[in-house]
Amino acid sequence: MAFFTAASKADFQHQLQAALAQHISEQSLPQVALFAEQFFGIISMDELTQRRLSDLAGCTLSAWRIIERFDSEQPQVRVYNPDYERNGWQSTHTVVEVLHHDLPFLVDSVRTELNRRGYSIHTLQTTVLSVRRDAKGELLELLPKGSQGEGVRHESLMYLEIDRCANAAELNVLTREIEQVLAEVRVAVADFEPMKAKLREVVAEVEQTAYAPAQHEKGEVKAFLEWLLDNHFTFLGYEEFTVQADSAGGQMVYDEQSFLGLPRRLRVGLTAEELRIEDYAVAYLAEPLLLSFAKAALPSRVHRPAYPDYVSIRQLDADGKVVKEHRFMGLYTSSVYG
Repeated sequence: MAFFTAASKADFQHQLQAALAQHISEQSLPQVALFAEQFFGIISMDELTQRRLSDLAGCTLSAWRIIERFDSEQPQVRVYNPDYERNGWQSTHTVVEVLHHDLPFLVDSVRTELNRRGYSIHTLQTTVLSVRRDAKGELLELLPKGSQGEGVRHESLMYLEIDRCANAAELNVLTREIEQVLAEVRVAVADFEPMKAKLREVVAEVEQTAYAPAQHEKGEVKAFLEWLLDNHFTFLGYEEFTVQADSAGGQMVYDEQSFLGLPRRLRVGLTAEELRIEDYAVAYLAEPLLLSFAKAALPSRVHRPAYPDYVSIRQLDADGKVVKEHRFMGLYTSSVYG
């Protein structure tokens, strides 16, 4: 059953503005009204009319308070169960609010994490805000959507309603996990171009390979790597490593200075036991292969929940000894090569 009726989005915004005016000053209303237009921009009327107008006003004001002050170095994640006494509105669902400087993959990555943890998403509202802030992060002005210019920042706001979390511990765990996912998005996006630049260096290295049996492979390997660079691979990570064999197998020795993207979070601090590999892995990693492939053991938490691919290029000396291995981690954007 509908809780209110509206002939159009404009009519809904008019009713919402009247509801908001009961809670905020006349001076603040134009900015909050502009925010509400953007906040509900992608939501259908059918969905809106299944929610109480008072609750829509309440979630609008809650999201507005998040954007009033924001440090882009500290993304905001709030997971809570709204009720009338504390929040002035209520929902049968748990609310997830995220404010982050605008980057690719944010919305997909948050949705992926919620789905991975078994939560159904009942409402999803996302928008990219154009704002001006002072040096302390205080909101000076919300601008029309897509505005550009000096001092303009672009910030991604997400509002989701999910299956209700039963207790405070569950809310805290979910908050922490979303924060970790956002951190993974940041390092992957920040290092995307450096990873592409590294692959270009590796392509040049392939050309210089002196190992005679690999000469006939070089052209095809280079063509494949250049295909990856042509927007067919979403780079998530890069690492260099060597293998030290011993009587019990061996261990991978990472060059931590080489880490780009996700390895900067996932590889640092690994124990000696975690770096150990079996005899068969030592033997395989010593084979004079210019190019090899593998699949990650766990699905990606960045972009989409596919199992990332590892594309490895081995640096070979003239005798076919593996000097080091370059390994790129990512997701194919096309399944067809050639």
